[in-house]
Amino acid sequence: MKVGKNTFIAKNAVIIGDVEIGEKCSIWYNAILRADLNRIYIGDESNIQDCCVIHCSKENSVTIGKNVSVGHGAIVHGAKIEDDCIIGINSTVLDGSKIGKGSIVAANAIVLPNTVIPPNSLVAGVPAKVIREDEKLIEEIRKNSSIYVELAERYLKGGFEEGKKCPVCNGNMEKIASGKDFPPIPFIKIPDWIKEVDAYKCNSCGFVGLWICHSL
Repeated sequence: MKVGKNTFIAKNAVIIGDVEIGEKCSIWYNAILRADLNRIYIGDESNIQDCCVIHCSKENSVTIGKNVSVGHGAIVHGAKIEDDCIIGINSTVLDGSKIGKGSIVAANAIVLPNTVIPPNSLVAGVPAKVIREDEKLIEEIRKNSSIYVELAERYLKGGFEEGKKCPVCNGNMEKIASGKDFPPIPFIKIPDWIKEVDAYKCNSCGFVGLWICHSL
């Protein structure tokens, strides 16, 4: 597995085999990327949302381009998704299919095997068919992917991943520093039994607190 810089992978995501994930991507909770039969590639700034399944076949690898959002519960199986696409919630894209750049596959749609969707298309239905072609779709697609890039940054900082709550206002605490290498504090020495010290700041009221992981 190869993972690019500033990519968030949820703790319970499952990634198996020959998987390459680009920079500023996010792989969310209960997502499964299983490259046991072929290769899976995820381009920069793409997101694989909760409960998705990405799987290949012996005949077909999976390629997901840049700025792609694969919605909650969607399945991509042995298919190619070009840059700047949205694969809608609970939709399915099957073996040998190709989704053209700037396209949206609507929620619950099923793209049958070996289907080729032209660029800038909105597709929906079972089986999925092109509803219309619109070059302006790409604006909404890129907006959606940028939201997930920002979310990934926040999770990487620990703002939500650790579930820390502010003791003052109960707001979300965001990690601002980690490890034992804090700037020196006069008259304070961190004991050896402390394994790690993390500093968090509340996004609401600004309160700063320390969380200590120890070996006792």
